[in-house]
Amino acid sequence: MEKALEVTSRHTRSSAKTRDQAVSLLDARALEYFDSESLGFLRQKYETIPVEAVGAIFFEQETTPATEDRLMTEWLAILEQHQALVESSWFATGERIRLSCANFATPCRC
Repeated sequence: MEKALEVTSRHTRSSAKTRDQAVSLLDARALEYFDSESLGFLRQKYETIPVEAVGAIFFEQETTPATEDRLMTEWLAILEQHQALVESSWFATGERIRLSCANFATPCRC
């Protein structure tokens, strides 16, 4: 759960910073954190939410055909860096759809 909060906090600041500097294409329009209680509620409708997930991050990123691959690569790198359950994460892309992701966090091994 702490890792999911860290991702949310760090990349909220990062998204704001990249709007001013063209360093990265990451510019999340929305970042939302779901704790284990929220995931328990959501599992009633979405049975594919991993049982071992203790938190999740939803983010929304506008893409174009020209930026979609690079953005997916950048977001996946962040998820892997924070040991998210990448294989169980949900991604939606499309020409008129924003890149959306629910990535699931494993219990903190602190």
